[in-house]
Amino acid sequence: MDTELRQYEVKAMSRRLHYIDNLRVLVNFLIVLNHTVRNPYLTEKLLDGNLAVAEILKNVSMHFAPIRVPFFFFIAAVFSVTYLRNRGLRSFVRTRIHRIFIPLAIAAFSYVYIVVAVIDYKDPEKLLQPKAYMDYILNGFHGFSYLWFLYVLILFSVILAAGVFIGRGTRWGAFVPRAVEAVLPGRYALILLFFFLEGGKFLFLHAFSFHRELSLPLFPLYHLVRDGTYFLAGLAFGLCLHKQERILCFRPWEIGLLLASYLGLGFLGHLLQWKLAFLLYSLLSNFLPLLLLLVLFQTFLNRPYRPLAFIAGNTYTIYLIHFPVLCLTTWGAHTFLESGAGTVYLLTIAIVYPLSLALAVLIRLDPRPARIFGARPLPMKKPHALES
Repeated sequence: MDTELRQYEVKAMSRRLHYIDNLRVLVNFLIVLNHTVRNPYLTEKLLDGNLAVAEILKNVSMHFAPIRVPFFFFIAAVFSVTYLRNRGLRSFVRTRIHRIFIPLAIAAFSYVYIVVAVIDYKDPEKLLQPKAYMDYILNGFHGFSYLWFLYVLILFSVILAAGVFIGRGTRWGAFVPRAVEAVLPGRYALILLFFFLEGGKFLFLHAFSFHRELSLPLFPLYHLVRDGTYFLAGLAFGLCLHKQERILCFRPWEIGLLLASYLGLGFLGHLLQWKLAFLLYSLLSNFLPLLLLLVLFQTFLNRPYRPLAFIAGNTYTIYLIHFPVLCLTTWGAHTFLESGAGTVYLLTIAIVYPLSLALAVLIRLDPRPARIFGARPLPMKKPHALES
């Protein structure tokens, strides 16, 4: 390998939080796997035996829900804080526009429609029907399909940027970081913060009877409330990032006690129908799996692994393109391969993530498509100078 490229990799990896990069790869894979196993285009065509396998995979995937999207909202907030501290508000806004808003706008009007036509309409021929496309465009927030996360993240970023702009140079702007550091002195404080935020969310959603459809066309109130707790917790953690080892440093017996409490409450709530135990279990299930993974990865996997570091650099692009890859792979394999739906279903599970990774790498090889997808182009080797 070229010496300059190796030095670039070493320098880039030394600035990163390796445990977060490693965990990002796992969560990115779980998101793609969840969308693959819950493939409605195929599951309706599966026979009894394969349908039973699909149901098992869906149930297993469902138990990772408290990890997938919450992790990315949490981490997005952490890095928002560090970016604002290091580069300022103007650079933060510019980066959000280039890396999130523009790629989302391009996606919503182009390749996301492949997902809607194949998965929602279950009719790839609608890709060529102008009326179906216009109905999709006018569908508001739901027209973003699997990229709803990015739209909600834009709204959170706008609120954060407005708060920073208003508080800049005021007493509140200096008070908030100091107050957060004071209430997060160590590991137990993060659990209490999560418990407070999730408890408040639970009461708010039930008091106002919030549900998934309670949204204005482009202002998804339900998602803002549901996922705002993870973003707020990430902001608090980002403000205390300099003492992350103390916050995430749980002893083995403490981890065991948390797991035992979580499983015990689940047993009492689900099997014995104890309402208080079920309520506590519901609150813990919203954040404890995520917190424990952060602790375990920070303790045991806080070191660079070159293959994982390479994949981590492509996770954003993988997220943007994996669903069109899934839809086209599913439709193409089911249409042109002389195989049953069960074989195609298992085949897509096996190949969608590697295909998405390969396509993400190809996109990042050229700066022009990389900019369209909000990705950073891969560093290229500089040609050796010609000898005279």
